[in-house]
Amino acid sequence: MINAGESSAGERLSVADLELEVIRRGAGRPILLLHGMQHIDPRARFLDLLGRRAAIIAPSHPGFGYSVRPADFDTVYDLVHLYLGVLEALPYERVTLMGLSFGGWLAAEIAVKCCHRVDRLVLVDALGIKISDRETPDIPISSNIATCSPLATACVS
Repeated sequence: MINAGESSAGERLSVADLELEVIRRGAGRPILLLHGMQHIDPRARFLDLLGRRAAIIAPSHPGFGYSVRPADFDTVYDLVHLYLGVLEALPYERVTLMGLSFGGWLAAEIAVKCCHRVDRLVLVDALGIKISDRETPDIPISSNIATCSPLATACVS
């Protein structure tokens, strides 16, 4: 069951006996937005920009913002199972699932387990996803690595 207050910041979302802080913005197709290693500032401009075309639901993970982390939450998969409960409790048949950084890892795991509730998957600078075998490093070890800034128009080496 989900209980949310009326304001767009400082709302609470109750799922599986946990109270999560949640930010809501806008109206339209729902986006469940999972943050990275820092919770989302309710004043962040991108929330209002996304909210022009979609209903943004941005909970703070347990242990972030004003969401308390239960003592038995030890792994990424504890968060994945929590958010599977959030998806099932939301009043939408399907949502766009957007993950930023660490939230991208969560979003990818959730999409694999609950694809029937995910309309679209958006991963922004996702980390933690292992797509190669266990012996292949995620980051190549080389002195000849080219680096790219997301804002740059060209790579430098």
